[in-house]
Amino acid sequence: MNISKIYYKLILAVVVLTITAYYFFINPSETSIGFQCLFYKTTGLYCPGCGGQRAFHHFLHGDFTLSFQNNLLIFTVLPLVSIKFYEEFFEKKLTPNFMYSPKFLIFLIFFLVIFTVLRNLPYFPFNQLRP
Repeated sequence: MNISKIYYKLILAVVVLTITAYYFFINPSETSIGFQCLFYKTTGLYCPGCGGQRAFHHFLHGDFTLSFQNNLLIFTVLPLVSIKFYEEFFEKKLTPNFMYSPKFLIFLIFFLVIFTVLRNLPYFPFNQLRP
């Protein structure tokens, strides 16, 4: 293994651990420190990521109900990000090839647009998708 791969893996591990520690110790619901959604601030509408920081914080503390209520996509995003981190760190491919295809990217964009539209509808059960 060459030295640049070692540095890359070290930096990757430090970034992941720092982000995880930050969201473990800092509750985004109780502080203004952190990232605010520009889409929500400018439009008043929820994007697919709105509530994600709070969801991650609650997930790290084992409160899966609150995590789910803030952003249900956390249960899709976290496993995928974890798998990708594992792949990068251990240089083992786990994801199927179709996930790298343009068709999958189009599906993903379509899914996120539909999710965004649905979570902004004021009708039950769609209003339950809001953070």
